Formats: sequence, C-alpha cells, structure tokens
Amino acid sequence: MSNDPSLDEARELAEEIRSVMIDVLDKGAEGQRGTWGALAEAGLLAMAAPEDFGGSGLGVREVGVLLHEAGLRASDLPIWETLVCGQLTIAKHGSDELKQDLLAKLTSGELMISPALAEPGNALPETPVTSFDGERLSGHKISVRKYDTDSLMLVTAAGQQGPVVVLVEPDADGVSIQDMSN
Repeated sequence: MSNDPSLDEARELAEEIRSVMIDVLDKGAEGQRGTWGALAEAGLLAMAAPEDFGGSGLGVREVGVLLHEAGLRASDLPIWETLVCGQLTIAKHGSDELKQDLLAKLTSGELMISPALAEPGNALPETPVTSFDGERLSGHKISVRKYDTDSLMLVTAAGQQGPVVVLVEPDADGVSIQDMSN
C-alpha cells in the first residue's frame, strides 16, 4: 500500500484487468467474437464509456492498462480502436442521441470501431485530404481494419469548418473497400 489512494486504485484496477484478461485470452474463447463477447460480459468494453451511458467513465490511462494486458498476450482484438478511438471520441464529441445509440452497442460488444485515419502517402495527416461537405465524404483511406462483426469506420476528414470525424458503415452506398493483404 502507498500513501496515494489513486495509485492504490490504479494497482487494484490493473490486477482486476489482468485477472480477466488471463481468464478470457489465456483460456481461449471461441474466435474473435467469443473473446470480444467475454470482454463485454466482464465489463471491460464499458471502461471508457461515460457512466450516464452505462459505462465506467474511466479514461485513457485506465484503458491503457487493458491495452497493455492485451498486448502482453499478443491479442489481435480491436480494443484501442473501439475504446480509445470510438468510445472516447463519441463520448466527448457525439450528440446525446449518438451516445445513447452507439455507446450501448460498443460496451455490449455488439459493435466495433475501425479508425480510418491514414491516407496514401501520409500515415497521420495533420489536415486530411479526405473531405466532408456536410453530406458527402470524399477521399481515400488506407490500412483500415475490416471485422467479421458489425462495425463502423471512424473517418477523419477536412470539413467546412475544420477537422471532423464521420462514422461510416463499411457497406454503405458509395463505400469501396479493397483488400490489400495479397
């Protein structure tokens, strides 16, 4: 024990996450969906969502512990993508309606987020070439992960008033996805 209650809480959280990750990942749930569902059941996918929307209201530091534990086990789960890029972004910038709709699906494991940040020739552009005029998104993104479950792509773009993020369904009209793995 230390004299710093927040440090003690962080250690307890780390141990709790470690225990769940060992149970879920080391014992091996059935495939990505099974593992993802087990993390949702354990409450780990609700860590970054605000308490008002069924989450734990924790931040990047706490999610970092989860990411560390997943990394130690060479997990290929979209934890960073869904919790950090998805939940934290939606919690901070989304409308109440969007939060109500999407955060519940993200915390339950029903939905995953696939960030679309990188552009050809520029891994993380300060000002994206991809543009959004309020209705139409236009541009190219690279290295966007495709999941075998419901997902949304979180696309960075230059909007009329500055940078924006747009949530896009991968199978929406006008969206073209090319597999570059071959």
